[in-house]
Amino acid sequence: ERGRETVELPSVGAADFVTNAMLAAIIGNQEEGHDQEGGARLQLLPGDKLAILVNNLGATPLLELLVVASHAVASLTRRGYIVSRAFVGPYMTALDMGGVSITLFKVDSGTLRFLDDATTAPAWVRATPLDKGKGMEDKVIKYTLAQHLLLVLLMIPQRV
Repeated sequence: ERGRETVELPSVGAADFVTNAMLAAIIGNQEEGHDQEGGARLQLLPGDKLAILVNNLGATPLLELLVVASHAVASLTRRGYIVSRAFVGPYMTALDMGGVSITLFKVDSGTLRFLDDATTAPAWVRATPLDKGKGMEDKVIKYTLAQHLLLVLLMIPQRV
């Protein structure tokens, strides 16, 4: 697994269950009433700004990625974090490998500026801006169909 910790999950599960289990492996199980320190790999405080990357491991349909992304953003928001950008797509893949990975990283205005910059990387899927931070107010944002779907999924009330 290239030094990365994995989460053992059932082969098929509800998207919110799977997503919450993956997030618990990264930031602990704060939502369940446990101390965040227990199992947390990334130490966060409410109000921290984040970017999330939901990676297609190779053979997962885009709609499933968007469902996982929307559940993750909703869960992180409920925990008091500010999710500023969502990257959803095939960033690091293997042939016909099913599944997703979730990466969280803290961001600030400088980091966001770099993440929002144009690139010539042919396979880079641009982020979906979830906030209009400083300097973004006057920019026209052109969303892809996948980004529109993610924004629509984020508007649907989540089960608690």
